[in-house]
Amino acid sequence: MNVLLPYLDEYWREMVSVRALDRLNLALTSYPQNAPLSCRPDWKLAGGEKPGASLQAMQEHVLDRYQQDITRIEVQLSDENSGKAGNADKRCMMEARLAGLQPIAVNHHGETQDEAFRGAARKLLHALEHSMARSPS
Repeated sequence: MNVLLPYLDEYWREMVSVRALDRLNLALTSYPQNAPLSCRPDWKLAGGEKPGASLQAMQEHVLDRYQQDITRIEVQLSDENSGKAGNADKRCMMEARLAGLQPIAVNHHGETQDEAFRGAARKLLHALEHSMARSPS
């Protein structure tokens, strides 16, 4: 269960801890030994990249459903401590410009650029879903 925690939203990470799901013995309910993993082949990224590691892949797999509404996406990655060691000093800012709506901007800090990027991507998707649900069609 702990392997999944970095990919969960803060709410679900808290629920795993509060409900003690991280202490359950799930070995008895896991996939049968030597069974092939089942997943959709089109979800695999070219070159073995991690999901969320590429803006292009994120756009194709996550943001394409908003293709008619998004006119531009800007991504800025920065190291707020200028190379010095520090917790959560990598920052990713994403801004989506939407046709007929106000721009949506999100920030996320992480210990690595990858963590900051993934966190910002999750926040942007959530903000887009919320904004598009509220906007008149």
